[in-house]
Amino acid sequence: MLPPSGQGGGSVSSQSIQVTNAVPLSPASRRIPTGAKMESDQVSAAPSAPTTPSYASSVSPPEAGQSNTLRALPLPVDESLEARIERLGRQRPEAFDSIWAEIGFIFSISMSQILAEYFVSGFTVVIPTLTADLHISAASSIWPAGAFSLTVASSLLIFGRLADMYGGYPVYVAGQAWLTAWSLVAGFSRNELMLNFCRALQGLGPAAFLPSSIMILGSTYRPGPRKNLVFSIYGACAPFGFYVGIFFAGLTAEYTTWGWYFWIGAILAAITALTSYLTIPRDMQEKRKSAHRPKMDWVGAILMFSGLILFTFAIVDSSHAPQGWKTSFYAGAHRSSFFHGSLGIFMLYATFYMEGIMGISPLRLVAWYTPMALGGCIISTFGGFISHLVPGTVLITIAGTSWIIAPLLFAIAPQNATYWEYIFPSMICATMGIDITFNITNVFITTSLPQQQQGLAGGLIMLLFHLGIAVCLGFADIVNTYTIARLGSRKSYQAVFWLEVACAAVALIILIFFVKITKAKSDLTIEEREELEALEALEAREPKSGNNINPGEGIKEGNTAYLT
Repeated sequence: MLPPSGQGGGSVSSQSIQVTNAVPLSPASRRIPTGAKMESDQVSAAPSAPTTPSYASSVSPPEAGQSNTLRALPLPVDESLEARIERLGRQRPEAFDSIWAEIGFIFSISMSQILAEYFVSGFTVVIPTLTADLHISAASSIWPAGAFSLTVASSLLIFGRLADMYGGYPVYVAGQAWLTAWSLVAGFSRNELMLNFCRALQGLGPAAFLPSSIMILGSTYRPGPRKNLVFSIYGACAPFGFYVGIFFAGLTAEYTTWGWYFWIGAILAAITALTSYLTIPRDMQEKRKSAHRPKMDWVGAILMFSGLILFTFAIVDSSHAPQGWKTSFYAGAHRSSFFHGSLGIFMLYATFYMEGIMGISPLRLVAWYTPMALGGCIISTFGGFISHLVPGTVLITIAGTSWIIAPLLFAIAPQNATYWEYIFPSMICATMGIDITFNITNVFITTSLPQQQQGLAGGLIMLLFHLGIAVCLGFADIVNTYTIARLGSRKSYQAVFWLEVACAAVALIILIFFVKITKAKSDLTIEEREELEALEALEAREPKSGNNINPGEGIKEGNTAYLT
């Protein structure tokens, strides 16, 4: 390895090896095993005579609580730098003592996706029963469904920054505990106001644990196939959670009261809170000792939170205002993003169409959604094995095309449409669209940002997802409200699906012509790249004939995406 200041290189022998090359590794990679845990790294440094300071001594010292990453990991003489990076991208992080510890960790983190989807998808199934029991009008029925996503979207970036400040572990566990409490209370709702209040407060739980879950994953795993696979499992839990939600919602709607839908969710959240407390590595001390601890812009956070809520409220409620868009407090809402709202439109209005137009029961609805859930699990997991082999642009194009086909089949379905001819292929295309997009987005954004901004990365990903759902559901409700009297329920729902086709088409055009994402292969982290550039610049200024440092050798361009 690079010797500390005041030591020089030594000769290579069969008994002791002095390695002069070193891979600069970031704080995110401190967990990579060394010594006895890595057979190929079992080398010892021979003592040597003092000489001039090495390059490593000229690099800025590490943050408090961190080892000097430039000296931490020697490069075996029989392994190239590129081969070493590939191997590090495949092995288990040092944070886990065994494979079972890693499995428990992945379970706890993946449950965040299951719970978030549970309270989105399942609620659309219980809405007809719930609105009848609580005497909620048709004009107000969109709010219990939209309040959850609206609260999540409005506070994601705030909780993402809090995770960067204080650690992902406390924010994640607190979010799970909060969701448990308000899910329990929501099951006892007795009127519309109480239900909307509970649904809004429920959303603060996922707003906390969703960005912190991505932060924890992004900080634990370095770029490479193992990270791709773990993020694919994480993404596969979204369709599984979607299915779990509609399954329990169908059971409760058919055989018991809708309150059990919330109480079952509370039980799942409580289990997740317990396992998370036991299996997720603590990172609070590391955050407290960090020399680059981020700060919160509280004024900006409050303005962003209130602005997003008012903006989405203006869109969602405009179709039910006395004078529509002419009402004064709606005049400012003129534009929004359609790129991540297709899923929200599809889930809600596909459920309305199959139950209201095709007349199927809640349990049969669960059966019809089964291919979407199973297909999503398979596609997401399979994507983890090929995302380092296939360019991300190709995968995103496939996803975008699928998103156009999924609502298009509902939009052109005739009155007597059959399941196998229209619904089944639509479900398959829908799961291809969301799961591929979600996986590629997670891997790309977390790899493109440094460790101290992983919480912000998680907040950004989930903001695009949930804000897209909230906003596009508002526009979908506008289309439905203004067309149902003239076209009838079936044609009005199909008009909503045409809106989704347009949103997906715009997103696909942007992705094809303006975004390029390469393969998600093993690579250096952001921190490692910065250290590498510092070493190369230092070597160019002060060439040392006695040191064989060539940090850039064998490194190729890694997973990057940029606007063209």
